[in-house]
Amino acid sequence: MNVLLFFTFLCSAKCSLISQNILYSIGDVVGKSLSVINVHTDPDWGLGIEELTHRHGYNIDTHEVITEDGYILNIHRLSHESKNMSDSKRPVVFLMHALSTSSRIWVYMGPQSLGYALVDAGYDVWMGNARGTRYGRKHIRMNPNKDPDFWDFSFDEVGYYDLPKMIDYVLRETGTQQLIYIGHSQGNTEFFAMASRRPEYNKKIKVAVAAGPTVFAGGSRNRIQVTFLTIFIRLLGIKEMFRPGPLVPQFGRVFCSGKLLNPCVLIYKSGSGSTASVAPKMMLMLTCAAPEGFSSKMVLHYVQLLKSENRAAA
Repeated sequence: MNVLLFFTFLCSAKCSLISQNILYSIGDVVGKSLSVINVHTDPDWGLGIEELTHRHGYNIDTHEVITEDGYILNIHRLSHESKNMSDSKRPVVFLMHALSTSSRIWVYMGPQSLGYALVDAGYDVWMGNARGTRYGRKHIRMNPNKDPDFWDFSFDEVGYYDLPKMIDYVLRETGTQQLIYIGHSQGNTEFFAMASRRPEYNKKIKVAVAAGPTVFAGGSRNRIQVTFLTIFIRLLGIKEMFRPGPLVPQFGRVFCSGKLLNPCVLIYKSGSGSTASVAPKMMLMLTCAAPEGFSSKMVLHYVQLLKSENRAAA
């Protein structure tokens, strides 16, 4: 929560989207300024998802869907470059990312990435993206930089609109009736929202694997920070959190390598808990995969659950 609060202050100091646009533009300038600093980085650093997967011998196909309420989302299909996998009857797996990440999170760890491992094991891998991420930042009518209503959603809307649309598309494209669903953290919250509010989709799921779900939110010791963050978001009218740009990746490139790696780990740990499962050398790559954009309404929704000690999974 600390790192979330820090970046909120950094990127959102005024009430309107116009003012937030100015702040994000300043962040872009700072990020570009950091780019001139010569620091040794991993060869994978800074690559887009297409370049990244190609470098490791895989291919990405981008598919586009439009939800019932007009959001335009990208789905990425992962396969081997050397094989024609489109006609094979492989088991279909759909991966859904956590809060503040995107489909890139499934391939950012190089050869050890889950996406690659599943392809190597013979699965037909599809990776979804929620509205608000860099791969879900379009709408048939609204502009995310100008229309506050674009950001009027929480994980309930992702579960009710985004997941069903993407699942239907994947099943239609693969000619199958069921798929395996793997969600990470908030990807599980969204799945449970879909399963409860649109139960007709339960029969379309062969197996659901919940990676890193949070069961109870009431045990947090950050009540004061949570309360302050809620007041801050409401008073300043913040809509978008973590717009894609060069600031965070360039900051990570300069400060999450070499002798500065440990302070970088501490910053991430303050915001997301233990980083024991993240190898130190992967911290640099993590700054390219997260944070991704999302609605401040998601934060407020989690705060509401935290205060009521209900279940949640961020």
